[in-house]
Amino acid sequence: MECNRHGHHADEKPAVNHSSCFENIEELCHSLSSNSYLFLPGKSIDELLRRRDADALADWDAFRRSWNAMPMDGYMADGGRYRRRRHATLSAPASGSAYRVEPHQPHYQTLHYNTLNGGVARHYEPIDDAILRGATMNSLFTLGCDVFGRLAPYSAWHIETHQFRIEHRAASPARRPASRLPRECTGTV
Repeated sequence: MECNRHGHHADEKPAVNHSSCFENIEELCHSLSSNSYLFLPGKSIDELLRRRDADALADWDAFRRSWNAMPMDGYMADGGRYRRRRHATLSAPASGSAYRVEPHQPHYQTLHYNTLNGGVARHYEPIDDAILRGATMNSLFTLGCDVFGRLAPYSAWHIETHQFRIEHRAASPARRPASRLPRECTGTV
């Protein structure tokens, strides 16, 4: 497999990167920094996580099943009953791959950032502790801390993770007009 200097296959559009092209985390960070974003298909994430730790996805089946036991999001300003969600807050010190699970707290976004659902403290049910502290989430958090700790080595991190599912029901047409999409759905982070 041949890759160019940004970690892309020779015949691939620059927007897509495959972890098999990255020899190390520094190359991944360089590609992310150079492009301001990085898209990795699920198969590539799986490969990357397992290269870092063979047991990274040891609890994958429980992690996958956890999406079937989420409560309805009761904070949809449009009155919709189409999103299920759980939430957790973590923190990470500057320049490292360590993180800490913080006491459960509400999720808050300003109205400026999220014109549909912002301006209110949203108290979601916590992510199940076995899932939050399990191998899959640990491998994802550790990778994120490692990458962003290198990209912004002088910043400590406030991390919020959301486990959510949007459900489409034929009897319930889409309710969200395009002009009211929250910024989290229209921009990149």
